[in-house]
This record gives sequence, structure tokens and C-alpha cells, in this order.
Amino acid sequence: MKNRRIKSLILIAASILLISSCGKEQGGEKIIRPVKIMEIKNSDAVEYFSFSGITTPSKETILSFKIAGPLESMNLTQGQSIKKDEVLAKMDSRDYIINLEVYRKKYEAAKASADNAVLQYNRAEKLYRADAMTKKNFDMVTAQKKAAVSLLKEAQQGVENAQNKLKDTELKAPYSGYISRKFVDAGSVVNAGTPVVSLSAEDNPEVTISIASKDIDTLKNAVSFTFIPNDSEEQEYQLKLKEIGKNPEFSKLTYPVVFELLNADGIRMGMSGKVTASVKRNDNSPIIIPASALFEDNGSKVYIYENGTAKTREVKIGNLYPDGNIIILEGLNKNDKVITAGVNTISDGEKVKLIPEESETNVGNVL
Repeated sequence: MKNRRIKSLILIAASILLISSCGKEQGGEKIIRPVKIMEIKNSDAVEYFSFSGITTPSKETILSFKIAGPLESMNLTQGQSIKKDEVLAKMDSRDYIINLEVYRKKYEAAKASADNAVLQYNRAEKLYRADAMTKKNFDMVTAQKKAAVSLLKEAQQGVENAQNKLKDTELKAPYSGYISRKFVDAGSVVNAGTPVVSLSAEDNPEVTISIASKDIDTLKNAVSFTFIPNDSEEQEYQLKLKEIGKNPEFSKLTYPVVFELLNADGIRMGMSGKVTASVKRNDNSPIIIPASALFEDNGSKVYIYENGTAKTREVKIGNLYPDGNIIILEGLNKNDKVITAGVNTISDGEKVKLIPEESETNVGNVL
């Protein structure tokens, strides 16, 4: 009886061990998680540098009168469109009309005197050649003719100057554009050279930024530039570098930089936004990987794929780019295989399997 009880206990224990063993086998079966990788290769990395910019006219001119006087009329508003040669402002022209008449009368008198002097000279020349006039008298007539002709030329120049001054009582637009600023109003007395209005060109708008001297070489080495307006962040405009100022801006330690807009559709003057410069770096530049490959564990780390196993590697990170990539300054080398997808589901030393890349003829890996 005792032996039978012992045998029963042994059978029960064996059954329990068998069941336990089977349970461990099934419950302990490890799932090999799928991951994606990228292999570090030598390539030209691209860095992005951003600056605040604003759209500006390609041409802006402060206009003024060449003469002084009271401003008679100027019916302009800021932002008003202007055509080339359109009259922008008129000065009181009465004094200049009178001045022109004075010079015209001087010219008429000088012309009459010159005509008479030439006639007297022609007569004297005939007499002198016929030995009927002394050389002294002939020289005197010649001198009178030269003086009269010289006075006529001065009078003619006086008329032309007076005509120009009368013409200058009208301020005309040198090109088509719009009024960007008014400095005076009708009724003001202005001197020659006093700013009256500022005229800006409407075509070929530009983008202007200010940079520190340390950024000049960066822009010179950039391969492309873009502009994104603050009020239209979905629209990106391509730029072309036009010029970098050689002298710093007044009261600043920055240099002006001007870009041409290759397509200005939808652009308005005075729009602020972000200018991004793309700069290629050589193979000695920091390695760039997707920021999604990083995780934090007492420092920045990534997983390296080695023979089907994920292994932790500590790295030193640099700048984060707008496209979601990040610079790795230290910790990665050429041919390292960085796990870029599946990072949050794996751990150091865990077995992993690669997700096969889709081919162009087998989209979805269905074949």
C-alpha cells in the first residue's frame, strides 16, 4: 500500500514537470522583431542654415526737384501705382516762366548785336583786302565780332538753362512702380535735392537678409537657397544669390545680402519669412541619420545591426535639420548599420530581422 502511494506521487510529480516544461517552451518562445536599417556611407552631406528675410523692391529711388520753390500740387498716396514719365508733383512755375522770358529777350538783343557785328566784319574784311582799311581798324572790327558772337552763345545758353529750370518744375517718374513713401505735401517750400517721394519698382522683387561676417563664406559655398513667407508656410520660393554687401550696415555689425526671386507669383513687398541656405559638406563632415533612430538612455544612443542582433551604441549629436535628420558628431563610422525603424520595440542584445526593401516591380512585397 505504501509502495503504491509512492508510485502515485512520482507519477503526479512527473506529470507536473512535463506540463511545466511544455508551458515554458510555448510561453518562452521569443518574437524576433522586424527593423529597418541604413548603412553609413561616404557621401556629401548637406547642412541647412536659416536667416530672417524680407521681400524688397529691386529698385527704389528717392526723388527730388533739381530746383527750389513752393510745391504747388502733389496728389499722391502711399502705395499708388505709377507709370513711367507720369507727373508726380508740380512746383510753382511763375518765377521760372518770367526768368525764361528775361533770357529770351537777352538772346534777341544779343542776336541782333551779333548779326550787326558779323555784317560790319564782312564789310571791313573786303576793305582790308582792298587796302582800303588799316590793320588796326580791321583788328578792332574783328574783336567786336568775336565779342558779339560770344555774348550770343552765352544768351543762348541762358535760354536753354531757363527752359530746363521751367521743365524741372515738374517731377516725373523715371520708371513704372509705386509710391513707397511721401516726404512732403503740397504747399511745402522745398530746396533743390530735398526728398519729395520714394518710388519703388514693382517688377522683379528681391529678398534681403542681414548676416554676420562669419556667415559670409557659408553663403558663398551654398548650393541652393529658398524663401518661405511667414504667412504662407506651404509655399516655397527658389532664390538666386545676387550680391553680398562689402560694407556692414549702418550702426550694425551685419552685412546686407540680396537674393533674386526666381518665381515671384504671390509675392508682395514687405513680406517677412525664412531664407534657408543648403550647403554641401565633404566626407569629413559629421554623419547624418534620421532623428527617429535615436533614443535616450543616460545619453543619446542608437542601435547597430550586427549579424541579426541589435547592439547599443552611444553617440554625440549635433544640429537637428528641418527635414527630420540630425548630425552625429561622434560614435558612428563608415559601414555601420544603424537601425532606423523599430527602435522603440527592441533592446540591447535582442535578435532582430530586417524588413525587406520594396522593389519597384513588387510593391508591398506581395510576390
